[in-house]
Amino acid sequence: MKEYEVLYVADPATSDQDLGNLNEKIGQAIKKFEGKVLTADSWGKRLLAYPIQKKREGLYYYLSFLSLGGAIAEVERLLKLDERILRFMTIQIDAKTKENESSKEVKKSEKEDPEGDAKEFRFDVRRRRCLFCSNKEVKIDYKNGKALKPFITERFKLVPRRMSNLCAYHQREMTTAIKRARVIALLPFSSVQVDIR
Repeated sequence: MKEYEVLYVADPATSDQDLGNLNEKIGQAIKKFEGKVLTADSWGKRLLAYPIQKKREGLYYYLSFLSLGGAIAEVERLLKLDERILRFMTIQIDAKTKENESSKEVKKSEKEDPEGDAKEFRFDVRRRRCLFCSNKEVKIDYKNGKALKPFITERFKLVPRRMSNLCAYHQREMTTAIKRARVIALLPFSSVQVDIR
């Protein structure tokens, strides 16, 4: 079984009962394929970063679940058929991310080298540290638009690696997160669209 995330934006005129019925259908589809819902969270009404179907607001809903691959097709079919859904995005949670998090915890628990003072001294004045490599607690997440804002220029282009001071791995992660946030209307595509909140 693999872990998936579904984030969708519904029409703000949709009633809570209609959304509840849709979420119930999605839950049944997941259980049909022997899946298990981990998290179901309503983010409430938010301003969209750009208009979708002439609407400036949307109801955001986040769902995290474990399932086999067939459940994804059924969940996406249900979301496509519903006219009240403005946008949706399905993401498979990467297993490498989970492995990296568990290995980081193991490394923290290991003791440092007793001969730490005898290590070779390197003199690198120009070396810059990646923000995310130096601070392991900070995570790149497409759901947090305010944290992604510093990595976008005034013209809403992505900040290049030489200016962002990120390592290659984290620059790729940041690029992917910004693109995902743009698709689900958490960040605008251009300066012509509505400003970032």
